[in-house]
Amino acid sequence: MSGPAPSKIRITGSARMVAEAIRDGHTWGLAIIKQTGMHQAVVYSTLRRWREAGWVTCENETMEAAAAANRPPRRVYELTSTAIDALGWHDL
Repeated sequence: MSGPAPSKIRITGSARMVAEAIRDGHTWGLAIIKQTGMHQAVVYSTLRRWREAGWVTCENETMEAAAAANRPPRRVYELTSTAIDALGWHDL
C-alpha cells in the first residue's frame, strides 16, 4: 500500500510546525517533539505520512556517533525538495 501523493498532504499549522522544526535543525523525533510541544503520536504519524509521500527522508544515525554520545542511534529526518517546494521555501 502506498502513502498519500505529495499533492494530497494537507499543510496544517501542526504540519508546518513539524517542518519548521526539521528545517531549523531539530532532525530527530524527540527533538521535534520538544521543539513543537506536540504529542509524540502526532509528530510520528506526520513523519510517517511524509515519508510515504516523499516529503522527508529518514536514516539511522551511525552506531559510532551514537556510541560517542553514549545513547542509542537516532532516526534522522530531512525535508526533501518536494516538501520544500510545497511549503514555498525555495530559498532553503
